[in-house]
Amino acid sequence: MSNIVNITSQNTNQNNVNKDEQIDIDVTSTEAFRACLDKIFYLNQDPMAIIVDQLYVEIIDLFNKGKNSIPEIIKNFLDTNCKSNYDVFKWLLFYHKDKPEYDCLLGIFFRWNIGTDGTKGNAFQHFQDAATKQNSLAKYLEGKCYEDGWNVKKKRTKAIACFTQASDDCAAAGYALGAYYYKKQKFYLAMKWLQKSADKGNVMALHLLGKCYQKGRGTNFNVSKGFGLFMQAAEGDSPEAQYEIGQCFEFGQGTTKDLGKALDWYKKSASNGIGCYTDLERTRAKIMKQI
Repeated sequence: MSNIVNITSQNTNQNNVNKDEQIDIDVTSTEAFRACLDKIFYLNQDPMAIIVDQLYVEIIDLFNKGKNSIPEIIKNFLDTNCKSNYDVFKWLLFYHKDKPEYDCLLGIFFRWNIGTDGTKGNAFQHFQDAATKQNSLAKYLEGKCYEDGWNVKKKRTKAIACFTQASDDCAAAGYALGAYYYKKQKFYLAMKWLQKSADKGNVMALHLLGKCYQKGRGTNFNVSKGFGLFMQAAEGDSPEAQYEIGQCFEFGQGTTKDLGKALDWYKKSASNGIGCYTDLERTRAKIMKQI
């Protein structure tokens, strides 16, 4: 008796045409059987659902690393995948109740007016609804609503509460708390939250944590450790940290002075939007004096 079962799966291709596909299911082992079932599920899944799921994962990854803003991540992803933001928005309007991730994304599209074509919606409500289903990104964005007054009255205490609840899974929330306490000059609290976010790879937290060590704020003065944290953030594409590395190499802060490396890092920082023309010219002048 054969251990292979043949079934027909109907799926929709990229041109929205229904198409039958023959799948052989191997029932000789549990692992093989599960792999076949996963393939059937994938083939029968709505192609737009696959794109939206991938988009959500991309946002979680890049935004929590502090590398891009959410609108930038969405634009880059949809451009790469040749998808219209309007088509994704329309899909989210219809399916946002299916998953908290979709509800969160719909709130994002409303908040930054992505593909909405004038359609009005309450971003705060979508974030809040998704947050009640344990979605950490939505909880963070609910906090941003309270912090900045998006569809709701500003309330700092509620923003802090939301960031705190989201921080276990959302590095951006930990950074928001660290930056808030740093600004308030509560440096010990700032260090706690920045370290938590930095441990998850958030480059903005790494950069600000480096400043704490460079300036001895909330911790012992340690320029070498500050330099190391700046370098981690700079290699993670933080323009601000790239500038700080330029400073470190120019003035020998936490590392050996090296004007050539300083110039290289200032150039990287400038190419990423940091206005450091004066630093570039000063470093070039120093190099010329050594020739």
